[in-house]
Amino acid sequence: MPTPIFDRHLEKTVPTSESSALAEIHEGITYLKRSQTLLYRMLNIDTWAIVCTMEDFDPGFWGRFMANRQAAFTEFLAQKKRQRS
Repeated sequence: MPTPIFDRHLEKTVPTSESSALAEIHEGITYLKRSQTLLYRMLNIDTWAIVCTMEDFDPGFWGRFMANRQAAFTEFLAQKKRQRS
């Protein structure tokens, strides 16, 4: 009985020049993903530091900020809805 195609190892022959180019592309993509992850982590730390500092100076700052943000977002959505109508 023949081996089903999904059980056989498929050989892909890629010329050396193309495989090195593909390896470079994959390395670049990996580097960008790591950089993006690091950037988001740094932004989270910066945001946390700002919030902690502001809470020390003005207790309740974060709660008021988030309430204001929610109100602004609701208004933004209402404006977009009016523009579509």
